[in-house]
Amino acid sequence: WCPTCKRQIKVLEPMLKEAQFKDYTVFKVDYDEHKDALKHFNVTRQSTLILFNQGKEVRRSIAETSEDGLRRFITLP
Repeated sequence: WCPTCKRQIKVLEPMLKEAQFKDYTVFKVDYDEHKDALKHFNVTRQSTLILFNQGKEVRRSIAETSEDGLRRFITLP
């Protein structure tokens, strides 16, 4: 597993347990094993995060690992 992905999950797991994110659903896709999913979502790099709201992509991030950056990423407007 890549070091960036490890850092992302270390920051995101506790954050996503907060009450404000209780309705979020998280899907993890293995970059080495799930090539069809990567192609479907047009993911070309490891450590890509995609945020959806009501089935539509809201934003994506690649290699963000800071707590502030990840919090901004997952917080819907």
